[in-house]
Amino acid sequence: MYQLEVSGTPGKVGFDLYENLSSLGITDKNSLGVTNRILLEFVGETTNWKRTVISYAGVAYPRTDRYWNISFAIWETNFLNTVDSEAQRIIGSVFLPQPEMYTINFYYQTSTTNLDTSNATKIDLTSRLNTERVVDDAWNQAPVSKFVEYTDNDLTPGNNENMQYGIN
Repeated sequence: MYQLEVSGTPGKVGFDLYENLSSLGITDKNSLGVTNRILLEFVGETTNWKRTVISYAGVAYPRTDRYWNISFAIWETNFLNTVDSEAQRIIGSVFLPQPEMYTINFYYQTSTTNLDTSNATKIDLTSRLNTERVVDDAWNQAPVSKFVEYTDNDLTPGNNENMQYGIN
């Protein structure tokens, strides 16, 4: 599980995941360089916000025998709705509304432009990212749910209060 605290300033922060993909049989390069790209899918647990992003690869994913360094950037705010775009996600930058707990699903593919998980191969690995907001964000348009408690009921004895129980 990973933790990220964001300040809400219009900008992005680099983020690294350290996962052992080699133990799952994943390879990323041959003599010509990178062949497989890692596609990350983020699914918000409370908002169901879904986004995919292609992680940075360069010449090869940095790794040791125990882990791969999977890098991408998270926009701290969706500044005037300008950064949540496919073009940004293809180059490794994603906007994730905060606060939220995200499930991260891992895929690999040969494409450098595909963001659709149905066109990628699922890796048997899931992780989690908890995002917290340090200050309010004036531009964050997160799809939130709001509970409103009503002080009175619109059914009164005069308009058949039994209707609320399905009794005529």
